[in-house]
Amino acid sequence: MSSKPIAKSARRSRAQWATLVAACERSGLTPKAYCQQQRLHYATFRRWRSTLRVAEADSGARVSPSPALIELTPLPAQPRERVDSPSPGLVELSLGDHWVLRIHPPR
Repeated sequence: MSSKPIAKSARRSRAQWATLVAACERSGLTPKAYCQQQRLHYATFRRWRSTLRVAEADSGARVSPSPALIELTPLPAQPRERVDSPSPGLVELSLGDHWVLRIHPPR
């Protein structure tokens, strides 16, 4: 009876595990099926998923970069000074923390 030794897996960083956990969530597979597909040790995956969730809860921020859609509700219009825009049709959205999303009209 011959049995092949199980190769030791490469060590992954916290960021790599966060990416794997997020990919699992997006895959639509059960975590166990995802681990089988990706050739991951299920127990290790579960430990990292738990570790990342605890860190997420402690920091109040998402650790995994899973995409999400949010509903935006427009606020009532407020009178503003008229500013002549150098780019008519430019849409600018201030996201806080010095992040600004600018959408330019097609040329």
